[in-house]
Amino acid sequence: MLLVFFISAVLHEVAVTVPLKFSSRFPWSFFSMMIQVPMIFFSQFLQNNFGDRWGNIIFWVSFCVVGQPICLLNYYYDWMHAN
Repeated sequence: MLLVFFISAVLHEVAVTVPLKFSSRFPWSFFSMMIQVPMIFFSQFLQNNFGDRWGNIIFWVSFCVVGQPICLLNYYYDWMHAN
């Protein structure tokens, strides 16, 4: 599982930086993919102890509501300060 997430994280970072022709100070896309590994275990813990709904809530909040917008804002911030 860790290897799959690592390869995916590297490819996501390439997919962001190559088209933009920009290398960020910090690999935000890579980090956001790798942080999902511990989130899987945290989500499973919540599901087992508090019900299926909490695993789903953690996924949607961390992935769609918070994760991607913050990642994009960090790339934008780095791009603005690089130019």
